[in-house]
Amino acid sequence: MAGVDWMLAFLDRNRDIALRTPEAKSIQRAIDFNRVKVAGFCDSLSSITFSDNTRLIPPSQIYNVDEHERRKNVPEAVCTSATGETAFIQPT
Repeated sequence: MAGVDWMLAFLDRNRDIALRTPEAKSIQRAIDFNRVKVAGFCDSLSSITFSDNTRLIPPSQIYNVDEHERRKNVPEAVCTSATGETAFIQPT
């Protein structure tokens, strides 16, 4: 198992990584993240991306969106495609 020395050396080699305090999440959000709902999401995603084992939507057109506040009271969305392309969306 990696120890404290390894972690400090890793962080020294990767200065763009920062340790942050985890954000508190609501109990309802934790309850909603369960095996049944995740499986339902995966089934829905599969049904719209494939038909008879033929891909209808390429991975480059499937995105995940993470919303957060980058600066004080300025929301921003980070969009990442299944192929790793990233875009930042800020309000105008």
